[in-house]
Amino acid sequence: MHPEVVEDEPGSCPKCGMDLVAREAGGDSDAGEHDENRGHEHHEHHHDHKHESEGHDHHHAHHNDHGQSHERHHGHHQNHKHAHDHEQHQGDDDHEHAHCHEHEDHQGQDHGHQQEPAQEPSGTEYICPMHPEVVRSEPGRCPKCGMDLEPHKPGEDESVKEDVSEHDHEHHHDHSGHDHDGHDHSDHDHDHDHDHDHDHDSSGFMSMVEVTKDLPRSADGLAMDWLEVPFGPCFPGLPGGLKLTLTLDGDGVTEGQATSLVAMNTSSEEVAVETFIERLAAAMPLAPVSYRLLACRAIEQAAGLEPDPAVERGRAAALERERIASHLGWLAQLGRQLSFVWLTRRAAALQLETQRADREQLVALRPALQSLIARLEHTPLLIARLKGIGALPHGSQDLRGTVARASGRTEDARQADAMYRELGFEMRAESAGDAWARLRQRHVEIMTSLDLVEVAGDPELPKLRAIDNPSGTGEATVETPRGRATLRLTQERGQVVSVELDSACSQHIGLVADLVEGQELGDALVAVGSLDLSPWEVTS
Repeated sequence: MHPEVVEDEPGSCPKCGMDLVAREAGGDSDAGEHDENRGHEHHEHHHDHKHESEGHDHHHAHHNDHGQSHERHHGHHQNHKHAHDHEQHQGDDDHEHAHCHEHEDHQGQDHGHQQEPAQEPSGTEYICPMHPEVVRSEPGRCPKCGMDLEPHKPGEDESVKEDVSEHDHEHHHDHSGHDHDGHDHSDHDHDHDHDHDHDHDSSGFMSMVEVTKDLPRSADGLAMDWLEVPFGPCFPGLPGGLKLTLTLDGDGVTEGQATSLVAMNTSSEEVAVETFIERLAAAMPLAPVSYRLLACRAIEQAAGLEPDPAVERGRAAALERERIASHLGWLAQLGRQLSFVWLTRRAAALQLETQRADREQLVALRPALQSLIARLEHTPLLIARLKGIGALPHGSQDLRGTVARASGRTEDARQADAMYRELGFEMRAESAGDAWARLRQRHVEIMTSLDLVEVAGDPELPKLRAIDNPSGTGEATVETPRGRATLRLTQERGQVVSVELDSACSQHIGLVADLVEGQELGDALVAVGSLDLSPWEVTS
């Protein structure tokens, strides 16, 4: 991993800890470094041979003489090899002659020094482009990353040179008098060992602790960049007009928020009661019948009218027909989100048939609806995808409609309606509170609504009854397909002058933050979809 680390004996790399491996000298551009090691090996081989075969104590004593240079010690061995009868050295001239003789026998090897290449202009230094603290006086490679050093004119980066100068000064003191195996290397170039010590003590690389110290922490303790990603207002599986913003930590969601881009503004100008009814119905494309009925009842109560059972029966049938169609639309949306093409096609087709059907036509759709529900509840992949996903935190407040009933809460405005009691309405509820429970709850409500239509008769679109007193304050509550909605209004001389609307979706949209936190992205999207939010029913 670090070819610049070269030792003359087996051991471990001081940088990465890996075992050193044997390599022949002269194999690459770093041959000069290996030559020095090979010289050491050659020297030790001759020393052992002579010591064992001849037993010359004076040679062994000379080997331990720290006053002799490393080159002269090699020369002594070479000279001693060719003349066994020499019992003492003949001065510095014999040593120099022996040193030259050794160089001839080794074919010009220079004991660890490479031939210098063509010189750059005087004063040029060489710096690593990746590690500017590595500065050399001659070309070569960076001991950290292996890149070629690049020429650098003095004065271009004084701060780097000062740092390197200080480091070289400290290194000089650290290596003064340093020896290897009893040999004085004071005359040798220590570039290689200098880099080795520097890397071992301080690698120069910024640690991951420093890089990630200011980043937020994931649930598993890892620090990663968090991304804020918007989904919508046009995203498969979510209703149009709903903007879902999720903060992602990898594929996990750390926080989320849902906002409506088509929220209804209830602080409108004065408007005639008939116009108000039409506007409110048009503003709620996923439940126009429910909000038309809500407006009619509030205005009629403000005028002091009592409910008419015959009219209320037809209105109840229309409301339940819309509930069936709305739940089928949610199933089609779920199919798009999960890529269940068959579910999308089948649910959408049944939704279209339901929206304009009379009592007889709706009763005829019962087998098809039962077949679809049975297939869904026996689809293992669907069960695995929804079960346990999107469970609401314990103690969630103001749950309404299907979301509340799927959590085991008996919350349904129809229980207080005299007409529904007359029709024999009985509320049924799931209890798990997850996405699978909401699916099953909608199945139950589809069949319950079909039973109510069969008893009530043909659906009648809600229309405003004749009123004598066009002034007053009225309030009405309707169990829409998504839950209880309450409208309070004030009218004066046939004009609606103030409106206050409280809808289920205005409450449920606030559940998103707790629902998605800590979930994987796919699960978070399924959980939000299971709430069946209508951005048009959110008030601002």
